[in-house]
Amino acid sequence: GYASEVSSLCFEITESSNVENMDQVIKLARNLLNRGAMVAIDDYGKEGANLVRIMKIPFSIIKLDKEVIWSIDESEFSKTAVLGIINFFHQLGIQVTAEGIETHSQAEEIAGMGCDNFQGFLISRPLPFEAFCTRIEENQGWTAKKEKEPL
Repeated sequence: GYASEVSSLCFEITESSNVENMDQVIKLARNLLNRGAMVAIDDYGKEGANLVRIMKIPFSIIKLDKEVIWSIDESEFSKTAVLGIINFFHQLGIQVTAEGIETHSQAEEIAGMGCDNFQGFLISRPLPFEAFCTRIEENQGWTAKKEKEPL
């Protein structure tokens, strides 16, 4: 089996999820953080980005939805807005993860904006649990390696 330290676990709460008992979610998130786990707000910016609601939930990571990240290429306004969102959460001590990173240029741009982490097809397509475990065992983790440019 696979054992893990609590500090290496990240529990995600989807920003747009319709939670019936918000007090219970807040209590659970606080308990997880107190035990050393990470709590992430997932898909931020996708469905209204309810800032008032997420300010009530204790969390350590915000995951910017891929549509927010992909908007960077559409306009200077979008790029400035995403940079502002990253800086805002950093001011609060929150790590920022960009979702939907598919190319090295996207990864470089978002890293240049100060984003802490990214995820997407550049790293891996979704894997079944067994394949994920095999990949971790074989590679002791993995990183996105940029191929050498042709001469």
